[in-house]
Amino acid sequence: MDLRAIEYFAAVAEGGTVRGAAARLGISQPALTEAIRRLEDEVGVVLFDRQARGVTLTAYGRTLLRHARNLQASLKEAREEIAALRAGIAGRVRARRGSGSCCRRPSPALRAGSLESRSMCWVGR
Repeated sequence: MDLRAIEYFAAVAEGGTVRGAAARLGISQPALTEAIRRLEDEVGVVLFDRQARGVTLTAYGRTLLRHARNLQASLKEAREEIAALRAGIAGRVRARRGSGSCCRRPSPALRAGSLESRSMCWVGR
């Protein structure tokens, strides 16, 4: 599935009309209609019930929209994480316990909540 087709599908689903979605996306209505038709061909089901005054999602379309929203959220999160890494404000720190250390207490940063619990940053005595 093409990410652009997913974006187009979501725009039509959320707006309820092909014409309005095409205007918001900055593409022609025939181009959008064709992209939706290709997506329906690819998944092998009808995603929209077409009516004179717009479209509504079929059960298949509702399922795809749920996944499309999750995908869009994941892509947004990935872009933000990459931007933070590039800016030097995010990263991963790995710490290993030395052979003689005893790691029984969580670090002050972890106790204070300034680190994610999965960071597993420990200070030994």
